[in-house]
Amino acid sequence: MKRKCVCLWLMVAVLGGVAGPVASAKTTPPPLKPAKPAKDTEAGAARIDFKDVPTLQDGPGKGYYAIVQTKLYDVLFVASNLTAQLFPKENGERIDKPIIIDNRFVYTPNEHDPKDLMTFSAARGLPPPAVNPPKLVITAVNDAGTILIQTWKFAEGKIEVENHLKGYGGEPPIMRTYIKFPQTHKFTPNIEKSDREKQTVGYQYTIRGGKSENAMKTTKFSYASKIENVSVGESVENQGPWGDRKITIKRKGGKGSVNLGVTWGLKMPYDGLEFAFGTRADPKTKKLEAQSFEIKID
Repeated sequence: MKRKCVCLWLMVAVLGGVAGPVASAKTTPPPLKPAKPAKDTEAGAARIDFKDVPTLQDGPGKGYYAIVQTKLYDVLFVASNLTAQLFPKENGERIDKPIIIDNRFVYTPNEHDPKDLMTFSAARGLPPPAVNPPKLVITAVNDAGTILIQTWKFAEGKIEVENHLKGYGGEPPIMRTYIKFPQTHKFTPNIEKSDREKQTVGYQYTIRGGKSENAMKTTKFSYASKIENVSVGESVENQGPWGDRKITIKRKGGKGSVNLGVTWGLKMPYDGLEFAFGTRADPKTKKLEAQSFEIKID
């Protein structure tokens, strides 16, 4: 399978600084309530470096910028980089480690050169710390004047994310959102493959092919199957790490080339699956459309 348009060897470095998991919530989450409206995000709005982002002072989201609690999941936003940690839940309890959603980094056209990695280190017009906002708008900025506007919408069993990139010069960059599933098993080197298969029974992920040029056919993979090549599709279903829960991440709309790719070079899926949504400019209009996807927790 060709590895066209998907080169994710930088992913481990990108995700390496994410904060660890949070202790399980012991209380029934309150119902969703309206959040304060987002402030003006245009020029002149207050700029806040990520290191200075304010945090919640008490409750289960203490020390985080924002928290959303529903029956099926919790989402916490890390103040130092506004990365999201998604915890599926069962009977009001968080299950295992979180899914990490990170898009503070966007590739420029020369995606093979780390020097061309566009970084965002501050927010502009950031709303106050929030508990259970049905909608959250984060505007990230960099010193070159590029703006990344990320909109989160929360509902029971579903999260919608939309990204807009503005203010870039020259050729449109490649916009990517990184999604990392947690490590589920840690085996010593002498464990036979048959034993690994027994211990990962029921753990599997499914890549569903799409309309892109190099999209693969819909394929199921076990957690004991080594990832040899880049796989491209429009949705991924992951089942196993969260009991009966199934997590589905699917692209929505968009006119550009939006693919969901599995990183190559990983040892095994149980070491921690890593995916990325990559959005390129429309080949005809040369315009970078909004990147949209949804996360379903069943």
